[in-house]
Amino acid sequence: GLHIMLPSTASRATSSGSLTNLARCIVDMTVPTSTGAPFAGLALKNIKDSLIIVGHVAGPAHLTGIEDSIIVVAPIIEDCSKVEFAPLPSFYVRQ
Repeated sequence: GLHIMLPSTASRATSSGSLTNLARCIVDMTVPTSTGAPFAGLALKNIKDSLIIVGHVAGPAHLTGIEDSIIVVAPIIEDCSKVEFAPLPSFYVRQ
């Protein structure tokens, strides 16, 4: 039940990001990823009833055990079921 915003210092991270075991949360990762420095990779696991706003990921994004949530991310998507898609918000479209 938290609202988490990553600080701009996270844009200097060189490793992959990871979010695990969240319920009814909002996680906003747009500040570090909007500076043109996306995370190297991303792992989201066991997230329920949440909103996760990521944007671009330079490498793979692994999503496992996501239920009734909205994930805003721009990776390649493989081997999924019961997934709905919408256009990426223009904020994340690279020019």
